Formats: sequence, C-alpha cells, structure tokens
Amino acid sequence: MTSLILTLVIACSIIGLAVLIFFVLSRSKSSSNANAANHNNDDIKQQGAATKPVPGPLATQQQSQNSGRSGRGASSSNIHKTLISDVAHRESLSPSSGHRGLQGSAQDINIKFRGLILYSGYNTTYTEIDEVIVSPYGIFCIEYKDHLGDIFGNKQNKYWVQHKPNRESSQLFNPARQNHKHVKALEQLLGNRIHGYIHNAVIFTNANSISSDSKQVFCGLDKFNAFLQRHTKMIYSIDEYTEICKILVSESASSPRKATRHVNEARAYKNNANRAPIN
Repeated sequence: MTSLILTLVIACSIIGLAVLIFFVLSRSKSSSNANAANHNNDDIKQQGAATKPVPGPLATQQQSQNSGRSGRGASSSNIHKTLISDVAHRESLSPSSGHRGLQGSAQDINIKFRGLILYSGYNTTYTEIDEVIVSPYGIFCIEYKDHLGDIFGNKQNKYWVQHKPNRESSQLFNPARQNHKHVKALEQLLGNRIHGYIHNAVIFTNANSISSDSKQVFCGLDKFNAFLQRHTKMIYSIDEYTEICKILVSESASSPRKATRHVNEARAYKNNANRAPIN
C-alpha cells in the first residue's frame, strides 16, 4: 500500500513537472515570435522610409542637373541671358523696364556674333556674315576686308579700285553691295523685331586710305569704334535685345553644319569669273 502511494506521488510530480516545462516553453516561443514580428515590422518601416525622397544637398543637386539638361542652344542662350541680365543690373534696370534709363553707347554695351551662316536664297542657299554686333542702340552687320593700299569707290559702283603699295591696281567687287546681301539675310531672319534698319558697315583693316561717298565704310577699327560710340539712343528694350540675341545664338549653334554646303556652293559660283564674289 505504501509503495502504491509513493508511486502515485512520483507520477503526479512527473506530470506536474512536464506541465510546467510545457508552459515555460510555450511562453518562450510566444515571446520569440512576438519579437520577430516586431523586428520585421521595424524593417518594413525602415525600408518604406528609405524609398521616400529625402530632401537634402544630393536631391537638390540632382534636380538642378536635371533641370539644366535642355540642349546646346538653350545652354548658349542662358549664357547670353546672363550677360544681358548683367547689363541690366549694372545700369539699374529690370528686364521689363523698357527704354528708360540705360546710359551708354553701342560701343559700350553689345554682344558680337562672328561667322554666322544664315539662309539667303540669293545666289547660294546660305550666306556667311563676318560679324554681327547687337546692341540696345542698334544692329550692325559687318564685312571685314584686309586689302592694302588705297581704296576708291562709290556706293553705286559695281567695282571699286585698289591701288596697292607696289603701285599696281586691281578691282574688287563693291563690298557694300556684297554686305547688303548679308543685311537682307538678317532682315529675313529677324523680321518685325527690327526697329529702323540694320547698319551695313564695311571695315578695311589694313588700308592706307579710303575714298568713298559711303559713310559706313571705315578705314581701320578705330574709326568704326568711334562710329559705334556715337550711337547712344536706345532703340531696343532689354527684352527686345534679349530676344534678338536668343535667335542669333540658335543660328550660331547651327552654323557649323551649314558650312560645308555653303563653301561648296560658293566655290562653284566663283568658278564663273564674271560673277560677284560670294561669302
């Protein structure tokens, strides 16, 4: 009888211990699952936060880079806008201030475009302009000549005469007529943006003297610069000035791709000695 009671006590003890162990293990597993679930939730939150755009220097820099990818023409245009804005700032003008207050001359405030190749449709598809000076005080289309000696000719003459330093003489096609075609190409491009007229200027950089009835044929750069200095009446507002420069910036960017065709057509045209030079 005693042994039976002892056996029952031991059995109850074993069952109680088993129940206790099972309870402890169950609590431990439940706690582990809960911790794992919380850990996973934290990871998900962190990943979600990482996918959102976070403002900062890098994001600002990338936005700036993306906003600046607008092509070659636009880049050139922005450069010239900066120059024009600088002029407006120095003269205490805003871009919308119109014609008032800008003090200076075409010699002081201008932007120069060299080697522009524009559509002509005259003798060749395109024509090349040595230089265009754009200023609030006027637009100047320039043909440069490097002839030596003394130059004689009038506006109405088809050919002018060059007396060279070695006393030889030769003819050259009237450069004012030659540049007139360049002026017409500019007028066609700019249309009603032009106020008044475009100046047709010819500069002989190396001549000793010039005898001509044209007031816009100059012997040397100094005389031409003095001519620019006399233009002090503002013709174009800053907005109009900006618009014209933007158009010429675009044409300047496209000039290289037109050059080969222009050179080939000009060479073919010059093969006829009785025709005027093309450039």
